[in-house]
Amino acid sequence: LRAQVLGAEGLREELEGALTLDKELGAERLARLEAQVSDKELEAEGLRGQAQTLRGEVLRLRETLEEIEGSLTLKVQEVEGLGVKVLSLEEGLGAKGSEVEG
Repeated sequence: LRAQVLGAEGLREELEGALTLDKELGAERLARLEAQVSDKELEAEGLRGQAQTLRGEVLRLRETLEEIEGSLTLKVQEVEGLGVKVLSLEEGLGAKGSEVEG
């Protein structure tokens, strides 16, 4: 009976040691996972910052594009206006040319 009790105590100590080791390993794993989560959170925060910066750049580019489009519209209108003036001058010169010939 004594041998069985000693054997049981030995088994109990062995199990307690295994549980302690398992707890330590679990704690180490948990610490590594927490560090990984923290790293991923920092990475996500950086990506959010980059996304915000890119949104700002897109808005500035849109504004610049709108300014360019507005400027081009004005230039087209100026060119069209010059075309009308040239046509008027040509018509006027054509009419004067007829008077001179006549």
